Amino acid sequence: MKQIVLSAIFILLFGLTGYSQGPAQQAPQGFDLVREGIAQGKIDTIVYASKTVGASRKALVYTPPGFSKNKNYPVFYLLHGIGGDEKERFNQGAPHIILDNLYADGKLKPMIVVLPNGRAIGNIMAPDKVQAFATFEQDLLNDLIPFVEKTYPVKKDREFMTIAGLSIGGGQSLNFSLGKLDQFAMMACTGHPDLIQTPEGEWWSVFSGTRPYDGNYMCNTGRETFLLPVEWEKGFSSILRKALPGPTVVEKKGLQPETNYLTGNFTYGQQYNDPTLDHSWVFVRMPQQKFHSIREGRLSIQPLAVSIEEAKSPAVVMCRQQRARFSVETQLSFTPATDANFAGATLFQNEKYQFLFGKTLIEGKENQVLYRIEKDHEQVPASQVLEGNAGKASIKIKVEGDGNQYNFSYSIDGKVSKILVENADASIPSTQVAGGFVGTMTGLYATSNHGIDKLGAM
Repeated sequence: MKQIVLSAIFILLFGLTGYSQGPAQQAPQGFDLVREGIAQGKIDTIVYASKTVGASRKALVYTPPGFSKNKNYPVFYLLHGIGGDEKERFNQGAPHIILDNLYADGKLKPMIVVLPNGRAIGNIMAPDKVQAFATFEQDLLNDLIPFVEKTYPVKKDREFMTIAGLSIGGGQSLNFSLGKLDQFAMMACTGHPDLIQTPEGEWWSVFSGTRPYDGNYMCNTGRETFLLPVEWEKGFSSILRKALPGPTVVEKKGLQPETNYLTGNFTYGQQYNDPTLDHSWVFVRMPQQKFHSIREGRLSIQPLAVSIEEAKSPAVVMCRQQRARFSVETQLSFTPATDANFAGATLFQNEKYQFLFGKTLIEGKENQVLYRIEKDHEQVPASQVLEGNAGKASIKIKVEGDGNQYNFSYSIDGKVSKILVENADASIPSTQVAGGFVGTMTGLYATSNHGIDKLGAM
């Protein structure tokens, strides 16, 4: 039986910045309840041809009470969150009732409200559906807005066009409008932090955020949850002042953090003394069969006939990449019998975006090799033949990350390290390139169905 013998050590660093704005007061009671005896607007479903995605797409349009085709109206594009479509606002709330009540109270001037599907894709089940949120910019500007302006009596000057959204819709509103200031005069975006007041009167926020490592907001650590104090200024909440780093541990009276928390600078060693893995380890989907065991300080992984490039459950256990700067190393004992055998480490965001670093056979010889998998392109940045006894020996493999770069090295004797690849592009498994928001995973993997094209060397 082929085994991987592993002992992992992680050395990581930390940094965070962020800023948020929250509501100062609650909405009045009954703001979203139907009132009798007031004028009501109308909701229509429109279907427009999207040249951007090559398909017909739907949107909802609210026209105000007393709507007339003989008048021209301002237009408001209202975007949804990451899990929704054009109907989300109605599934989770009552925007038409809220608008009707605001008109009845004389708090709004008549406008047309457009609720689009902010995920611009023909097939919503396609694997690139996350990218569709960015594609929507072209769909909005080149397809939907021209259709609305042709179909409804709207004012086309920038002073009468507004865009706003929740969550990812807020991000879309910000990104689209800042790039089109000649088209949008007003923009608003909202997130969803939880604001909590303690019995002592202090305000705290629990919110999601990311820790990008360069000016392009690249992020390999995924979306995380943070706790920070809230300061109120003129009715607005300031959670973290601009350009200030987030603290590793929040100073709060009575707060009792765990002494073994994996935050800040830390070293973590997994010695495999317990018969089960701790909760820092995860699988890719639910395992269909048992493939790993722990005995005498060794984690053994039985290779499965499943590739990590398939949308299945491969023989892999993984931990999160928790810092932009880190190093991870493990001792690997593995002898491949054919070129379909592979064992080693993975830096994994999903099946189509990852690195594989380990041992396999190439042209009948054992090699230490690095594979870079990017969408439909599989490349071999480097490989090294392990001559003589080196191919049979236990080998130490190490990955070091520093922002947008990974270094891959190995050692036969445990003393002298050899760099196989230096300054590899770490953005491959990033959220911005690969999609998703769970972050890059560092994993230990084995397969008997290794099907990467080994001739596609760069």
